[in-house]
Amino acid sequence: LGATQRIPWDTARIVPAADQLVVESVGRNPIVADRYIDWLAVCQWIRENTPQDSLWFTPKYQQTFKWYAGRAEVVCWKDVPQDNTSVIEWYHRIERCAPPRDEQGQIIDWTTEQLLELSAQYGFRYVLLDRSYQSQPPALEIIYPVMEQGQFIDNRSFAVLRIPEELVPAQAQPSPSE
Repeated sequence: LGATQRIPWDTARIVPAADQLVVESVGRNPIVADRYIDWLAVCQWIRENTPQDSLWFTPKYQQTFKWYAGRAEVVCWKDVPQDNTSVIEWYHRIERCAPPRDEQGQIIDWTTEQLLELSAQYGFRYVLLDRSYQSQPPALEIIYPVMEQGQFIDNRSFAVLRIPEELVPAQAQPSPSE
């Protein structure tokens, strides 16, 4: 999709196989929404409103973020590299970026501290949060859904968070010479 091209929402009801996992994997917080429409909308918003070179922390159960948003992500289960060294790094990222779980193995909320620690390790500044898995948002800046032209963008399934500059650890910030 081009930067100004809009998705024909009325024809977007047929969910492609590549998007079924993100649409069907709903967390413990029931959300009454069309998750596919919400997925397309948040990705389009990201494509149109965030830096092209931004790095993203994305939900585990998706595989089309790069297609729709046109942005890099820390790790995606679908993007398995083909050389041994890279497979090991990819596996460590998959394990490290998996949603936190409680003692019973149930997925629990990401904390602000956990996301800041991962941001320091991998250098991302943006988080795409699946609201069905997250009861309370971390204490980070929510930049989507927002008010646009006096109207609230209705996206019950996903939220975009930005890690403010003052919270980015020194080792994750680019040096002045870069």
